[in-house]
Amino acid sequence: MAIIDLEYDTNGLVCGRLTIGKDNIIVIADEAVYQFFGNGSLYPVDKLVYEEDRVSFLNLSQNRDNKDSIIIRFKRSDGVYRWCVAFAVNRNLVVNEQ
Repeated sequence: MAIIDLEYDTNGLVCGRLTIGKDNIIVIADEAVYQFFGNGSLYPVDKLVYEEDRVSFLNLSQNRDNKDSIIIRFKRSDGVYRWCVAFAVNRNLVVNEQ
C-alpha cells in the first residue's frame, strides 16, 4: 500500500491524503481528496494518473526504480489533468500539485 499526501498552494486549494491498496485502487481518502477527484467512490489509479505516467507512478510507489521523485499528471474531477510532483518518503508518496 502507498500513502499519497496531496498538498496545494494557498490559492484556496486544500490538503488531502489517500491510500492506494495492492490492487492499485484508492481504498481510503479524506474529504479534501474527494473535492479534488470527485464523489466518494473508490478509484483505480489508471483513471487518476495520466496513461503515460502510470508505470512510473506505480514503480515509485513500490520503490522499484530507487527514485526519490517523479513528475506525473493527476486527473481532477472536472476531467482536467494537473501536473504534480510525487515524492517517495519511506514507502509513502507525497504529491504536490503544480
